[in-house]
Amino acid sequence: MRRAPALALLLALAAGCSGGAGDHGAHDRLARIVLSPLQAPAGTRFVEGVSGFQDLEAFARDAAELAALRRDGFVLGHLALFLPAHRRGPLRAEDPIVQGIAGAFATPFGARRALARFVVDLRERQLPGAVAVPPPAGLGPDAVGLRGRSRTGAAAFVLVWRQDAPRASPSAVRARRPTARSRPSRPGSRPAPRASAPLR
Repeated sequence: MRRAPALALLLALAAGCSGGAGDHGAHDRLARIVLSPLQAPAGTRFVEGVSGFQDLEAFARDAAELAALRRDGFVLGHLALFLPAHRRGPLRAEDPIVQGIAGAFATPFGARRALARFVVDLRERQLPGAVAVPPPAGLGPDAVGLRGRSRTGAAAFVLVWRQDAPRASPSAVRARRPTARSRPSRPGSRPAPRASAPLR
């Protein structure tokens, strides 16, 4: 019997990103934690046509998940897909597939609730019978590691974790405030606020 290719799934949820789907702060924070084309795991290539930033409608699997993500305060998502570097036809059993999924949420509570729901979905629908494995150190107390097989028979390893955006210190907020000598921006040319520090 022909085995399905191996799959690795990395799911990171970032919290504390305010604003709508076009929010530059959420975009910048996700850009710091998602896998880039230059970070392709050994033997894989970045799939341009599928990967990239996603709004709520593109990120949600179906109408029920869309409604749940909206309640969770979803801001912006990102998908990074890596397929075998030299394979252009049907995949073979030994071919690796790596998928990185990241979502930004307005609050830690929303990100935590989405993470719990995703883990339940992984256990009950995507990887029934999966066993828990210790996640790498440094991913936080909510991190989950799972190993199992998908319904198609693919061996899969999944890591899920959550990261909170750092709160700006009062001094950093004061430093960003315009002074009386600041030149006013022209109407319509006001720059969007940016994160004061990388998401750690």
